[in-house]
Amino acid sequence: MRNISDISIGRAILHGINNKPEARSISLSDLPMLLEPFERRFITNHILTSMNDEKIRAANFIIGENQPNLAKDALTSLLLEDNEQMFVDKSIVLTNHLANAMRSHHNISSAEIIICTYSDNHNPEQVYAAVLKLDYKSSIVRKEQKEVIDGIEKIRHVISEEGLSLPDEDQKLQKCAFVQLTNEQVTDFNYEILFLDKQNKGEAIFFKDLFLKCDLVLNDRVKTERFSTAVKKWLVSNKGQIGIEKYHDTINSLNSNLRNNETVNINSFIEHAIKESALKQSFIQSLRSQGFVEDEFTIDKAWVRENMKRVTIEFENNIVIRITPEQMDDETIYKKEQTEPNIAILSEIDDVQVYKLTGRLSRMHYDLFFIEAEKLFLNAEEASAVRINVSHDFGNDSFNNAQTVQRYDRTTLSDDTFIEFVLRKNDLLVHAQHTYLFMFEQNLLSFLNKSFEILEENLKISDCKKTTLLIADQTYSYENGFFRFIGTDLIGVSQFTSYVTTETASQVDIIDSRHHLVNWEEGPKYLTPNHFYFSTINDERPLEIFLTKKLVQLCIAYMSNYINNQGIATLKGFRTVHINSFIATIKKEFVSSLYEIFRWAYDERVHDKIEIIRNLVSIQLGTNVNDNSRLLSANAADIFSAVKSNYSLLIKDNVGLYFQERGKAETYITDISNQVSKGITDLIDFSSKQLLAFFVAVAGSFAAYATNEKQIIVFIGIILFAFYLIVSSAYYMIYIVRIFKGWEFDYQHRKKNWQSIFTPDEIQNITSDDELFGQRKRLFYKNWRISLYINLLLLLLSLIGLIYLTNIIDYLFHHKKSIEEIIHLILGR
Repeated sequence: MRNISDISIGRAILHGINNKPEARSISLSDLPMLLEPFERRFITNHILTSMNDEKIRAANFIIGENQPNLAKDALTSLLLEDNEQMFVDKSIVLTNHLANAMRSHHNISSAEIIICTYSDNHNPEQVYAAVLKLDYKSSIVRKEQKEVIDGIEKIRHVISEEGLSLPDEDQKLQKCAFVQLTNEQVTDFNYEILFLDKQNKGEAIFFKDLFLKCDLVLNDRVKTERFSTAVKKWLVSNKGQIGIEKYHDTINSLNSNLRNNETVNINSFIEHAIKESALKQSFIQSLRSQGFVEDEFTIDKAWVRENMKRVTIEFENNIVIRITPEQMDDETIYKKEQTEPNIAILSEIDDVQVYKLTGRLSRMHYDLFFIEAEKLFLNAEEASAVRINVSHDFGNDSFNNAQTVQRYDRTTLSDDTFIEFVLRKNDLLVHAQHTYLFMFEQNLLSFLNKSFEILEENLKISDCKKTTLLIADQTYSYENGFFRFIGTDLIGVSQFTSYVTTETASQVDIIDSRHHLVNWEEGPKYLTPNHFYFSTINDERPLEIFLTKKLVQLCIAYMSNYINNQGIATLKGFRTVHINSFIATIKKEFVSSLYEIFRWAYDERVHDKIEIIRNLVSIQLGTNVNDNSRLLSANAADIFSAVKSNYSLLIKDNVGLYFQERGKAETYITDISNQVSKGITDLIDFSSKQLLAFFVAVAGSFAAYATNEKQIIVFIGIILFAFYLIVSSAYYMIYIVRIFKGWEFDYQHRKKNWQSIFTPDEIQNITSDDELFGQRKRLFYKNWRISLYINLLLLLLSLIGLIYLTNIIDYLFHHKKSIEEIIHLILGR
């Protein structure tokens, strides 16, 4: 269940739960969702994203003798029985059960609940059930307010809350659960549930304990996480007894064990970490209370990579810093000395984060630095967004605005002066451009070497602004439509201010196409391969290697079918590539070919091209994911040539298919219009026959009366005609309408199918904008109404004949009255 990448939704239903104390209610749906394409994609994306979230946990239901598990019973029924009404009923049971659990605390947010069943496309017989809690979010919009000031109407822009909305496809859910049926003969899994609960404290535990009623399965991931947490918790609570130095040594020992070893022997770790018997016993009891009954467990390396990216260092004066292991080894960032150091610290405290990674400035960079600082102050929307600290032999100086920067006496600064550039994470909004200054190339690489999602956030990437990155210790210059990497030694201080922002080329169409074609759990919102392509890169400097590697990763990702959060890209079937495994030195020919494949694919007809690319790339790959990057590198040029050849064949086939299908479509339009015309002719014939039958019935009835003068004969004749009129009209009028509705449905269905072959303009041209069929349709309904009125008139005349039968016969056969007199008699005059 964890490794599913391609699913089909079976049934789904949406219910609403309002948990506000003053208005608690449940809004239940009586019918399942129709599962339109957007609904299927919405549910599928949330299921795949949530199942591959790093915080998902395996668990089993708790079942007591006298305490049935409502969630287990209802979800199991969904998997065992394929019945729509049962599905709706069980979903209502689950929703009511969840609502009761949510009432345990008023702080639990109201939400919409999607309950669905789905199957693995690679193993369709295996069916799963899912419960997705869609927490509401506020919709914030900009509004205009008009005000009249001094007789002049002016506009004020304000921020307004526009009610609540559901999380979109790109947002991650806080709570959801996925259930499978267990089988004693199956040994691939030992759990019934995968559930995600990102709010696991306080009242938030209602989902696991009150709704699902389940226990965690202690797999390697859970054991690794619990062991790390338990050790750190015990060390913090006993820091005073063991001392700050021993505290750090034990933390380092823990981190080293988890990073470098395959297993952890708890007894060995305790013996090495704690020497005092009393503290050792306390340590053991603390670990046992966390559920560690085994003496050894296997370390989950994926958890280590995800959660141990930074090292936390705490000092006796309550200063806490968090840095990466690499930064800890870099003396320009962190250096341990007995005396108080004057060093740069990469810190995260509250909402403050170092955006410009710092280092010591040489005298030649002072002017450049202060020019950049002044610009930031002038362009920042909020003055408190920027703070600059300068430390020197005589003390510390702090700048909070452009004026203090301008007036500052820089002659007192030496090569040992340390300048720290601190920007608030959320507040800095520069109007002109996004500019980042780095003292050393290594600091720039550390800053950029993040996931694409985090990189977008750090660099404030958008769809309209170019980003400038200045590196003080380099002389290179790389620029494309999105990024500008400038070595300040190359451009000089005098030219720096001439660099202004430019609008970037929009990547919206490419991003939208990728969004529909590639299922990427943590994919970027704005970054495309175009961002990292620089035609001027020729050397193999560290930055060039980094940019080339990012380009390759994005090219492969944009051509894949699915990418999980470990960077495994699935192309077709089970053929996968690890996009992070490409070697540091990549052949330029491979990069050029790969980028050309991407540009060619996303130029037009993306869907057809991507399918061809996936098929041909998968043929070149093997089953070993770690070796596939080499195979792809070796065959990129051949793949590109084969892809274009296959696409040319597809186009040739499609040209023939196009004209063939267009001819069929035009013939169909003519045939369906002729059928409607025939229906109109049949209506006219039917009405004519009804009129003729009326006159024949009247003439025959009166002829029979004239022969034997029995009024009953005329009465029976009129009754029979009226009965015939009602039956024949009702049958035919309903029948012909149903026939026409069938024609109309078939016509609309054909138009919908043509959308996969023709463009909307071509369909409009083929159907003449529905002009021919529309004319026939209007004429049909016009004649149908006329026919209906004729039949109703004949029926009315028949009824009048029955009512005034005696008078009519008397005046026609006995008094020889004129027609005018008979009419006057019938009308009661």
